[in-house]
Amino acid sequence: MFGLDEASVRLALDYGITDKLSVSIGRNSVDKTMDGFLKYKLLRQSKGVRNFPITVTALANAAYRISPKGSASTDRMSYTYQLLIARKFSPGFSFQIMPTYVHKNAINTDAELANQDQFALGFGGRLKVTRSIALTAEYYANFNLGQYNFGGEFLPYHNSLCFGIDIETGGHVFQLLLTNAIGLNERAFITETEDDFFSGSIHLGFNVSRTFELKKKK
Repeated sequence: MFGLDEASVRLALDYGITDKLSVSIGRNSVDKTMDGFLKYKLLRQSKGVRNFPITVTALANAAYRISPKGSASTDRMSYTYQLLIARKFSPGFSFQIMPTYVHKNAINTDAELANQDQFALGFGGRLKVTRSIALTAEYYANFNLGQYNFGGEFLPYHNSLCFGIDIETGGHVFQLLLTNAIGLNERAFITETEDDFFSGSIHLGFNVSRTFELKKKK
């Protein structure tokens, strides 16, 4: 009903080991992909005795594509490395730049028409309009789009674009999204987005996040 039977779903668990280090593991319905990441905060925006204008976080992601079957297990792996460079300009507005590198162990020139190593630059912003509601946007410019594959044809992929609204209700955050991407991990939505947002190929997305505390903060 209303496309729900064909929905793309990702379930994930994130855990903060320290205030700077977090880990995650998840499963995507698209290509039955398992993924996980490590994220470490290198620098933190601060004021006062020590002033620093931005927050810098390093992220390393690995994804294993289970479907379709038929290729060597090592060829199913892909890796993503990012620097998340963010600044909170005011209590209501934040902006982030995300230089990104994606490596695929193998490519399928007949189906994916993708380069093995791809570079992209992402941009994201968040504008808080009320105490519990915020508007968000994210865009990835993939510098490899338009290059030729081994067969001499242009890549059929598009840059991913997303607009969203966040609704905070206690420990939950609900997100409603409009995007041209279907894939739910970095390899998929940065390098394999087949639909063009500006031609009307827009998908409705929905996320819900829940925060749990294993022990109270001191």
